[in-house]
Amino acid sequence: MFNSYIQYCGAIFWPLSACSFFLGVILVERTWTILILKKILRRNLSQKTLLWHQNLLPFFKDIPPAIGLLGTVLGVIQSFGLGDGRITAESAGTGLATACYTTVMGLSVAIVASVFEYILNWLILKHTEDIKG
Repeated sequence: MFNSYIQYCGAIFWPLSACSFFLGVILVERTWTILILKKILRRNLSQKTLLWHQNLLPFFKDIPPAIGLLGTVLGVIQSFGLGDGRITAESAGTGLATACYTTVMGLSVAIVASVFEYILNWLILKHTEDIKG
């Protein structure tokens, strides 16, 4: 399955993979900072430190779907032979696979970023209510 992604996504695979990797790194860091340091070790964190993810997660909600859309358009161009004027079953199939894979990858990164943004914001809200409460 992984080889299919690389084969069909082409050059679009690498920026989407980089976005996915860096999103994972950020989510591990945020989980460590908010859950482990704050909740378990009871360390005081500044509001700026707690909300640091709000500066980065919008990037992962906006850019990967745009890259995926670019891959979709490139796949459609490939499907209809717009580059060389020839339509073959192989180019149509490969182009549609490119369109589908890049769309799925871009949306997957954005969905994960959105879900974790809500979770992290909820944890911070809960933390601030605990302090006030």
